[in-house]
Amino acid sequence: MKSTRRWKRVAGQNEDKAGDTREKVLKVLIVEDNGFNVLPIQSTLKKFHISYDLAKNGLMAVDRYNDTMKEGYHI
Repeated sequence: MKSTRRWKRVAGQNEDKAGDTREKVLKVLIVEDNGFNVLPIQSTLKKFHISYDLAKNGLMAVDRYNDTMKEGYHI
């Protein structure tokens, strides 16, 4: 399964040129107004230990994005 390997690679560790191993932090913003549709997305992200935020509409998504930029996260 190509997608499973890709998620593992993205969620895994990142090695720089000097050989230093550090954990890559990945955070996903889920924008969905139907809670039933969110369940499979949440379970997949949890399976690969990827943190996420949830927004119920576009306005909330823009607010979450702006909040993360204020906190110093890079997207």
